[in-house]
Amino acid sequence: MNRILIPIFILTLSSCGNSDSKENEEARSMNDPGVPIHVLIDSVENYGSVHAFDLLETASLDYRAGDFLSTFMIMADKYNNAFASMTVYYQLVWMYNTPLIEDSENGIYVLDSLNNDTRNIVIRYLIKADSLGNEEAGKHLEEYRQHGIIK
Repeated sequence: MNRILIPIFILTLSSCGNSDSKENEEARSMNDPGVPIHVLIDSVENYGSVHAFDLLETASLDYRAGDFLSTFMIMADKYNNAFASMTVYYQLVWMYNTPLIEDSENGIYVLDSLNNDTRNIVIRYLIKADSLGNEEAGKHLEEYRQHGIIK
């Protein structure tokens, strides 16, 4: 009797393990980088890894806006990365649920809804992104100027 129960028990355990791993794979987000977040943060902050930044920026979509803001700021400031500067701009406006201007062509935000310090930081990173060659930042700046929001 024991000879029959042991193989059945082993088969039951192995089949349970397989279904769990399949369920875990299905539960993973498409934004999951497959690398621990702390490794990505370290690679960005200490080495300026663009690949790690890209993975972290994608993974950040599964987190609250601003959760990786300091790392994005380091990439923008320490490594003068245009995309990181634009990411900081977006993270800040999303953190504060800044509304979009309704008739905007490029999806610009009502910066007057932010306090002065935050507004200045948002504008600073947008200008930095533009100065580093980010075309989207240039379009946003142009539209902000057309609306008289930024001089």
